[in-house]
This record gives sequence, C-alpha cells and structure tokens, in this order.
Amino acid sequence: GQLREAAKPRNILMLAEGKRVDNFTAGFDMNYAWDFKDDLVKVFNDGVAASDLFRSSKEEYDSIPDGKMKLRFTTNHDHSNEITPVKQFVNARGSMAAWVAAVMLKGGPLIYGSQEVGYPDPINFFHYVPVDWTANPEMYQEYKKLIGIYNNHPALRRGDLKAYPQKDVLMFTRTYEDETILVMVNVRNSEQKVALPDDWRPVKNDDLLNDGVVNLDKEMVLPAFEYRIYKRMALDVDAKKKK
Repeated sequence: GQLREAAKPRNILMLAEGKRVDNFTAGFDMNYAWDFKDDLVKVFNDGVAASDLFRSSKEEYDSIPDGKMKLRFTTNHDHSNEITPVKQFVNARGSMAAWVAAVMLKGGPLIYGSQEVGYPDPINFFHYVPVDWTANPEMYQEYKKLIGIYNNHPALRRGDLKAYPQKDVLMFTRTYEDETILVMVNVRNSEQKVALPDDWRPVKNDDLLNDGVVNLDKEMVLPAFEYRIYKRMALDVDAKKKK
C-alpha cells in the first residue's frame, strides 16, 4: 500500500517471483504460472490431451483472488538456464504454438530475452552470453505480431472463456463485450484435422494473423504446430440462406 501511494499518480504492477497464493495477500498483482508451464510441457512432449490445459488454467485462477493474474511463459531466466523453447517444445514452430497456447488462453505474456530470435542454447544469466539479435527475423516479427494482437483485442486479455475440448488441438473462444476471438493451436508435430464450432460457420471472420477476411468451413486442417486466431464478424447472410 505504501509503495502504491508513493508511486501516485503512476500505476505500478507488482510481480512476485513465485507461485504462492500469499503473494497476492502480500500486495502483489501477478506471479508466475509455474504449474501451467509444467502441464504445457506434458501436452507438447508427452502426448497429454490439449484439453488438459483448460483444467490447469482453471486450477491456477481458482486459487487466486479475482482481479489478479498469472504470468504465462514458455521460458524464463531459470528455465532458459537449462533448455530453450525451441528445444523444449520440439522445434521452433512448437515453441511458437506453445507460447500462443499459454498466453492467449489466459494470462500476462512473458517473452524472455533471446527467445524472440530463437536462440537455441541454454543461457546462464550469471555469465556473459553473446546473442545474435539479428537471427531469425521472421520469428521476431511473429512475436511482434502476436503481442500486437494481444494488446489490441481486449477479449484476449479479459474475455470469458468457452472451451472446445480436443485431444490434439487446443480450441477456445474468448468473449468480452461485443468482441469474440477464436483460437486454435495444433499441439502436435503432425497435421491435425479439427471440426469447427457450428456457430462459427457460415460466418465472416477477421483473420488476425494474416489481416484478411475468411469464411470458415466445417473442418480445418492444421499443419504441424500451426495456430489460427480469428475475430468474429457479421453473419454471412447469403451463405445462411443456402443452408
């Protein structure tokens, strides 16, 4: 309380480097989603069903006060000392899919320095480790695009969740006020076919990743570790009449 008073008129966010519930009663706003990260690894590496992430996320948020947040990540200064996301989540595409699953489901996003350029080796933060910040510019741009989507769409930050449990594809919507976002993440290193929710077809949707308008079919084939993010637009009246 004293720190917040001293900081006025600035708003501050207090992050606890831990996962205990009493971090929040001590005044912190956010702490690390360690348990979710462990479950995320099991889904991508051990074949655990993608739908298990709904359970994991709910358990984390059920344990903390309303209005508080978990910091979602695929690596941090501790884990990067052991293994990097491009290795822990099979490959570079797996690392991106895992980050989308972690952040868009519910939580504050963390990008740990070096993962945005796909640095492949562990980094001991107690030692000097040179990083080529010009490496993998396409990955840097992908993270930049995703952060922009997260920041520009309130539904992804505070929207109500509707889960569509699947074994190999994490699929859900987030709705806030008049905005609804559909997220699909293939958590496998192989092509997966997924049936889309009935109320998302025939509907015009804004493809937030590719900046275009698309009409979704009954099914979609997602390449290995591919993901999609759509914003619902107006009903396609002509298509509806043809049904």
